[in-house]
Amino acid sequence: MQMMTSADAVQETSFTDKRYFPRWEVKNRVLFQKDSDCEVHEGTTKDLSCAGTCLFTEQPLILHEKIKLVVYLSEEVSLSLQGIVVWIKGSESLREIGVIFYNTPSEAQDLMLQFAFSLNKERFLTNIFKGWNDQ
Repeated sequence: MQMMTSADAVQETSFTDKRYFPRWEVKNRVLFQKDSDCEVHEGTTKDLSCAGTCLFTEQPLILHEKIKLVVYLSEEVSLSLQGIVVWIKGSESLREIGVIFYNTPSEAQDLMLQFAFSLNKERFLTNIFKGWNDQ
């Protein structure tokens, strides 16, 4: 029996990813604050969905840590969200953080879907109705 390494698991997950809320690749500014302190930190999204985000940051975070986020969909439009760190990858200089959102108001989800629709209407409609298999 062959053992699966964490690198294999990450690679396999990327091919078998069947999320309920599809994600889209975006590079948005994010300000976030740990529940455990009042300092505001900055990062950038790698991808975003109504359920969560992948965030690039230099700030160290720990698994299961709760954070408050402000995700800028544009210079004028931002969303205030709550999240929990569910995975961490990367080095000390740049970390890749998986965050799942919780207690997300339906208005915020609607705004995220409108944002995704505005990025690429045709791809959004195809993927929302047929699945996000072409990634």
